[in-house]
Amino acid sequence: MRTITFILALLLGTLQALFHAEASEKPDTISTRVEARELIVPAAVIAAGTTMASIPWWRTNVDKEIERGIGSTRRWSVAGYVEWLPFATLLAAEYLGAGSNAGICDRAMLAATSFVILEAVTQPVKRIAGRMRPDGSDNHSFPSGHTATAFAGAELTRMVYGNALGAGAYAVAAGVAAMRMAGRHHYLSDCVAGAGIGIMSARVAAWLLPLERRLLRLDRYRHNNLRSETSVVPAEISLIPAVSAHGATATLFLTF
Repeated sequence: MRTITFILALLLGTLQALFHAEASEKPDTISTRVEARELIVPAAVIAAGTTMASIPWWRTNVDKEIERGIGSTRRWSVAGYVEWLPFATLLAAEYLGAGSNAGICDRAMLAATSFVILEAVTQPVKRIAGRMRPDGSDNHSFPSGHTATAFAGAELTRMVYGNALGAGAYAVAAGVAAMRMAGRHHYLSDCVAGAGIGIMSARVAAWLLPLERRLLRLDRYRHNNLRSETSVVPAEISLIPAVSAHGATATLFLTF
């Protein structure tokens, strides 16, 4: 337990340092402007995880040692559910009183797009890297898809609701990474790379949001008056399940 606490503190401290320069208050709008500098942090995290996994000394003296220290026979299958909590927060926190700078349609599109992006990256890389999991179950250890999913939801929550709620989402994401290591599904370097992929997918999804709004003809609805539109126009909400390689989620569609 002390080792898990240390790993959580390390991950949270690193992320806090990386995002220290960002605004402390909730932004008025989501930044959808394409700026290469916004990829510096996730690219650095991905590079760090990839470098760790490729250095024999790190694999033997850090990844293996952490796995031996916190790995257990318990599967920690709850991580497969907790990974979706940041996405659930993104979609539902507004209805629990949190101030949002994006309407439900925008939030749903951000969630769906980021998930598609991270799956398109993690699944091929898993097969190319061919790294054996700590428990020996298969060779799809690098990178961690569960961690990528959790951190994508955490970054989107931060972007939509601000740093206060985002910090909580990041804590949950770090917990998912710790559980994946404790269950001997992943090494530390797998989770670091997965976190970077998740953050990057969230930021790319924000860049693609204006294009998606145009394609779906949603430009006539501003994010700040979408709720008033839906309050007077009958709406039907349906949940369509989408199954991924490591779990199942549900995408929310709002039809007028």
